[in-house]
Amino acid sequence: PLEQADLTVALARVVSTTPMGKSFALTVDGQAYPLRADVQEAIVRMTQSLVSNVVRHAHASAARVTLTYQEDQVSLDVVDNGTGFDVNWDVVNQDSTLGLAGVRRRAMGVGGTMTIESEPGEGCGVAICIPAYRAVDRAGGGDSGGGNAGDTAEVVKDGNDLSEIDEAARVSEKNKTSETSGPKKSKGREA
Repeated sequence: PLEQADLTVALARVVSTTPMGKSFALTVDGQAYPLRADVQEAIVRMTQSLVSNVVRHAHASAARVTLTYQEDQVSLDVVDNGTGFDVNWDVVNQDSTLGLAGVRRRAMGVGGTMTIESEPGEGCGVAICIPAYRAVDRAGGGDSGGGNAGDTAEVVKDGNDLSEIDEAARVSEKNKTSETSGPKKSKGREA
């Protein structure tokens, strides 16, 4: 487990220490359940990398990290309203431990997938999905990450209009639902 902090607190620290301040929000949805220590560590490291990418490259005025506990999976979504980019599969598949390639490798290392949706001028969304059967700490030694049944917790309250990000999150959630009910049109590719 994370030393001296639960997963929600660790993610809040990552998000709140960016130069974007309150323009970078963290939301935790769903009922938290115990996650394996390596999954918690991977989620924190992936969040650090993705937040760093937003700060360094996106030129965003607002961004959001969402950790969602669902019955069948735990997901991490990082969405920004920045400049976006043309999703180039080589960027994700390059032999590197840095950036998106490193995030993809970490996600795969805990049995998860990574999906990127972006277009120039349209911001970016990165979704990490880890099946619950791979993420859950069956021994009960992992920290649950905080949260209560049915909670939606706005951990870092922001004062900016995040309507573009909220809309991107709704589209992302709609696409996740579509993945189980039929084919999905996606701007990005799943890793």
